[in-house]
Amino acid sequence: MRQKTKDGGWAAIDAAYRNLPSTTSEILRPGTAPGPRKRLVASDRPRPGRVPGGASKIWYDTLGEWALGSLLERAGAGDDAKEAAAGWQDDRVVFFASKESPSSGGMGFLWRIRAGSPAAARRIATLLAPLYGSRPVDERPSVTTRGDVVEVALAAVRSPAA
Repeated sequence: MRQKTKDGGWAAIDAAYRNLPSTTSEILRPGTAPGPRKRLVASDRPRPGRVPGGASKIWYDTLGEWALGSLLERAGAGDDAKEAAAGWQDDRVVFFASKESPSSGGMGFLWRIRAGSPAAARRIATLLAPLYGSRPVDERPSVTTRGDVVEVALAAVRSPAA
């Protein structure tokens, strides 16, 4: 805000508050005009109301570019994490658990990420997969791509419908 005040006074501050960022992507690159976002189409968004039978929604949200970049760093992507995360356009994640025993560890999730291109999606998927590599095979989410969409899914109950 100091820079805004220095550059344009209170009018610049007022303008910033009228145009708040809507994504972490805009916060990570201040001063860069965001281009048009490619959002997930309705059929690619995991819906909280469509979790598997016998399960209930625990949490549903968008994680954003910052969270993706943090996870890529944790996966060991190093310097590539920030650049790969910049390919983020949109995402939705839904976590679900067994209705009978939600605390029994029977949790699953479906996370879909829309990237700027199929190549960006493949890069995100490749860099994200090692994050789960140390888990037992039956507790590892699958990480796949379909065009410019990355899907990370752990079907602890049964794979949810899109």
